[in-house]
Amino acid sequence: MLKKYFVDAKNDLLSLLPRTKKEAKRFLFHILLIILGNFLLAFGTAIFLEPLNIVAGGLSGIAMIVSEYAGPYWFDMTVLIAQWVLFFIGLLLLGVKFSFNTLVSTIVYPFALMLFYRVPWFNEVIISQIVPISESSDVGRIILCGVFGGVFVGVGCALTFLGNGTTGGVDILAFVANKYLKIRQSIASFIIDASIIIVGMFVIPNNLVQGLVGMISAFVTATMIEVVYIRLRHTSLIAEIISNKWEEINRFLQDDIGRGTTLVTVKGGYKQAEYVLIKVVFTRSELNQVKEGIARIDPLAFVTYTQTDAVYGEGFAKHSKKRRKNR
Repeated sequence: MLKKYFVDAKNDLLSLLPRTKKEAKRFLFHILLIILGNFLLAFGTAIFLEPLNIVAGGLSGIAMIVSEYAGPYWFDMTVLIAQWVLFFIGLLLLGVKFSFNTLVSTIVYPFALMLFYRVPWFNEVIISQIVPISESSDVGRIILCGVFGGVFVGVGCALTFLGNGTTGGVDILAFVANKYLKIRQSIASFIIDASIIIVGMFVIPNNLVQGLVGMISAFVTATMIEVVYIRLRHTSLIAEIISNKWEEINRFLQDDIGRGTTLVTVKGGYKQAEYVLIKVVFTRSELNQVKEGIARIDPLAFVTYTQTDAVYGEGFAKHSKKRRKNR
């Protein structure tokens, strides 16, 4: 059984490695995205959240609770130790393919956190300007730091996801819960982060305000992930259009936008009348042009827009060819 595990692990690892020059460039680009994302994540945590004990979930939240009693020295050290412990848990329970996607974050995030947390320049020049000791109890300053911390953390996570990586940490526990307890990953992640925030509110002395701001920060983080990741990931849309002026709209889409269309005869459910439905795929950058053109031709046109995960074919991404395994 152990031999089979290592054979499967080797095959999974080989399947992730680039095979062509183009794949190697894309692989390198993804690695750079993950590195940048982890530096932004560490910056938001060390510069905005940690100095005011804003517990917003994740490993950093656990580390703040630990460092409150073990000493400030243990903040980044707790993150480093926990990150690697959870990495090996993921390696054993979730496999090599998943763990490979967390490896870069497991290496880069603790290092970046130590850089921002321990290098004197960041404490003297940046943190001292954001969190003056005399005003550390100012609620407005706490909220501002919580919001900006959430922005940096959210953008960092989104860039990591765009690089086909994961941030690791407590997310690994959420994936384990999903695999073995059949709990949805999003729900498990919410339960874990909410538990960390609540514990921080009551365990860290005089931390009720910071705990409430931590909830705001977590919401901002989730919003930034949605905005950055979804906006950049879903670059194509599908429009379905029903209009009495379908012929003119069809010509506009083909001649002005330069996109092919599909015409489908449909029947209305109320009057049973027949219509022509135009279906067209286009990029997000063409959205405003499509909207304005349709509105100009027929302001009463019925139009729905749907985001797509990926579009392959002429005018879009090329189909990827997978190599067949030798038997």
